[in-house]
Amino acid sequence: MIQKVSVHGGHSASYCFHAKDALEDIILTYIKAGYSWVGITEHMPPISDKWIYSFERPFGWNAIRMKDSFRRYGDRLHYLKEKYRNDIEILVAFETEWYEGCLEAIEYWIHAIKPDYIVGSVHHMAGIEMDTSPKTYGQCISAYGSKQALYCAYFDAQYALMEAFNPSVIGHMDLVRIFDAEYKKTLLLPDVWERIERNLAYVKQHNLILDFNLRALVKGQPEPYISLPILNKAIEMDVAVVPGDDSHGIGGVGNYWEKGIEILSANKARLNWNKPNAIL
Repeated sequence: MIQKVSVHGGHSASYCFHAKDALEDIILTYIKAGYSWVGITEHMPPISDKWIYSFERPFGWNAIRMKDSFRRYGDRLHYLKEKYRNDIEILVAFETEWYEGCLEAIEYWIHAIKPDYIVGSVHHMAGIEMDTSPKTYGQCISAYGSKQALYCAYFDAQYALMEAFNPSVIGHMDLVRIFDAEYKKTLLLPDVWERIERNLAYVKQHNLILDFNLRALVKGQPEPYISLPILNKAIEMDVAVVPGDDSHGIGGVGNYWEKGIEILSANKARLNWNKPNAIL
């Protein structure tokens, strides 16, 4: 029997202002759905008001208040991990950002939250919210001069994040494709593919995990992150690939699980899931 797991899940309205539902209710939903283990991976807070997501600004919070909320998240999640230890294995985690000033902030939150692991994710390029809208995506392309240059810069940023922290899980590795209708061609451009292979080699060398992010399907993408060419290369290299529902509320728990397993099975991926390495 295939274990139900999520290596990247559990964003909640309790601590994430673009999610829904209470954290404990989301955990109870994972239990009811029969999950063996789940990594709760709340977004780290912005380092300053400048970095608050545009779609979160209407809530009126500031960076200081969001940092206080994130401290409470750490305390609450450690409590819930113990409370439900006989029902599900909860892994305490958080999802990074990667922009100027993040290195020190990630180090701080690792010390303050004491997570079991972190998910290394890149959402901003050239200081712009890359995945918010086609408009901001276009601004990122303009900042780098071309779509190909954006892809190259994105995978370079991802590599820098990996070198800095060895995050146990690489979140939605090819998020850079989000608003590119021709992403299947762009990913295979020599300069881009060379960086993808470099990053996959790093993941393999350090025994990290690729998040097989099923929320891509919820958001209308034609396939999960990671796309098929990267998935097949990862399987060829025996890189660990583990599903993540990236849930943003009760309704997101387990979404597209069956579809994800179908894709992984069809491509002969290992279905005995690795657990994330503990932070040393």
